[in-house]
Amino acid sequence: MSQFDEEVLHLLNHAGESLLADAVFVAFTLLGMLTVSLMAAPFLWAKGKREPAIDLVLSVIIVSVLIGLVKLAVDRDRPFESLDGAVQTISFYGLAETSGSSFPSGHAARIFTVATIISLNVRFPVRIVAFAIAVVVALSRVFLGLHWPTDVMAGALLGILVAFAMARLGTFWRPYSAFRHRVVALLGRIRMAR
Repeated sequence: MSQFDEEVLHLLNHAGESLLADAVFVAFTLLGMLTVSLMAAPFLWAKGKREPAIDLVLSVIIVSVLIGLVKLAVDRDRPFESLDGAVQTISFYGLAETSGSSFPSGHAARIFTVATIISLNVRFPVRIVAFAIAVVVALSRVFLGLHWPTDVMAGALLGILVAFAMARLGTFWRPYSAFRHRVVALLGRIRMAR
């Protein structure tokens, strides 16, 4: 591990020291889970941003697949596996990862994907809130001892890049634009039929 990773990890990793802090960071870390990340799509849909809602769902799925592939290729130990007791972590209702590759952080990738898609489609104050939540989710992964700082930085960068790519794809590639339009129309017809 790099000196940067170890120093920042020891600065931020305080799991188990405060019940309140543990509860807050566990709650934020849950926002980076796949199913929770996908729940942001109805927010955009309700705001009339139907094609961006499709972008969000596809972006989260794509970034999750990419994260899985990179994790297989890199196979980096998690901090609590590497530093033998020097990292504080907690188990929260069986949701703490006890093994698996650390690099890059899937939670950070997904939440930054969501924040980016949202920020491209809503007004200023909501953009700030979306990215503030994303930063806290990323920090929660280090606080809980589940990721190195560079894991969450790489995940965040990948999430932002995938989100921008998907958002722009509809502008430059007609087949994807047509696909989004058809999905929106189909979902609208399904809703009307109920």
